[in-house]
Amino acid sequence: MLTVREMKPADKPPCLRDYILQSPPQLIFLDIDLKLIQEINELPDSLRNKILWVGITNEYEVGFKALQQGFFDVLLPFEPEKLVFLMERLMQKLLSKERPITISCPKERRYLNTLAILYIKADNNYVNIQLGDGECFPVFNTLSHFQEVLLFPFFRVHKSYIVNAHHISRIHFTKKFIKLKGCDHFIPYSSTYTDQLEEIDILKRYTKI
Repeated sequence: MLTVREMKPADKPPCLRDYILQSPPQLIFLDIDLKLIQEINELPDSLRNKILWVGITNEYEVGFKALQQGFFDVLLPFEPEKLVFLMERLMQKLLSKERPITISCPKERRYLNTLAILYIKADNNYVNIQLGDGECFPVFNTLSHFQEVLLFPFFRVHKSYIVNAHHISRIHFTKKFIKLKGCDHFIPYSSTYTDQLEEIDILKRYTKI
């Protein structure tokens, strides 16, 4: 699921870095001024560059400065129509990232591109990670752990499954299963995760994912 956080200057805590570290988002919308832009620019590159920053302002000087400092975009002035277009661009940006993930197995450490993962299935004290090339391997960990680590475009659709929405080719709403491209296995989903299914449906219908 895409992690988004909105921040406003009036509500901004004293230390921006600590605020972000509480739960690192992938995307931040915020009302900006020159002082806040400078504070963001002073964040470590390892933290700042992991986030897509989107500013909201009515001041052209502030918007121009934000773009110079690496903001993904600036809404100036704020327009709902532009927001719809922006969200599509943001999702495409997030989906195009080949984000690496390190997975520690009993006898080895794996370095994977998240796009290579089709789904993750819980199996007692382990989870099985299914890759697009057909390989499947167990990891001693919980599904909740990977739900927090992987984020968008991974969705929890069942108590035992997390799927990569990038690979979804079909959702059967009567029989309650999901079909993934290049995979013969049918992934069940439960009504508990209806909201996630709706997000996936919107994502598939209105973007190029």
